[in-house]
Amino acid sequence: METLLIRVAPYQSIFFLTAARLMPLAPNLFPRTAGFFPRWIVVMGATLYFTIVQGPREVPQDVFVPALVINFLVGTVLSVGLQIVLGLWLSLGAVFDTLRNPNPASGEVPGLQLEASPTAAMFALLAVVYFLSVAGPLQVALALGHQLRHLPPEAPWAFFQNQHWLSSTLRLASLLFTTVALFTLPVMFVLLFMEFSVGFLAVWLPQTQAYFLMMPVRALLTLLLLFVLNPLILERIGAATLWMIRNIMQLS
Repeated sequence: METLLIRVAPYQSIFFLTAARLMPLAPNLFPRTAGFFPRWIVVMGATLYFTIVQGPREVPQDVFVPALVINFLVGTVLSVGLQIVLGLWLSLGAVFDTLRNPNPASGEVPGLQLEASPTAAMFALLAVVYFLSVAGPLQVALALGHQLRHLPPEAPWAFFQNQHWLSSTLRLASLLFTTVALFTLPVMFVLLFMEFSVGFLAVWLPQTQAYFLMMPVRALLTLLLLFVLNPLILERIGAATLWMIRNIMQLS
């Protein structure tokens, strides 16, 4: 037991710093109905894995507390970013429902415990399916590992190393928000076109359930559009991430 403690001791500080960065992401790891225990298991497992991969690190006592705080802030920013993207996605679906009905019926999004309009709920489910179909969890794990290599948890001064960090951060934010625009605007135009198509079909064939008939067509077009946009979106996000690492978080 004493031998085990001696071997674990060099990893203790880096374990706590890595956990501080990953903890804010826990609410986004599973549907909210999964509960606290599965999220805790995943976060602890990921923290342990990344700690072992990083290896033992020397963390001076005078920078441990600032590093702990900054790592928690980094994880919080990532978590808020995911929530913003999900909120934009749900809001876009709600906008299309209001085109048909000023007061659309709302329902619970399965697994998310969120009240949303029918189209917003469909968007949320489509986003989950698409995320899983492109091996999203694996990509997130690879991205976190890449981030932890270039922005080590024991380096709290990395954010302030560059004297132009504020303008660089603003530029990065604009890049990420234009990425969201590139992702949502084409989908919005496709769905708007489909809404007009539903209206024309209802006029030409009044005995048919136009909305019901067009639902699979709309879902197929949206999915095809996402597959077309995916390479562009990933390239832009990747470029922004690398640019951020090289210019904002440059380590001495």
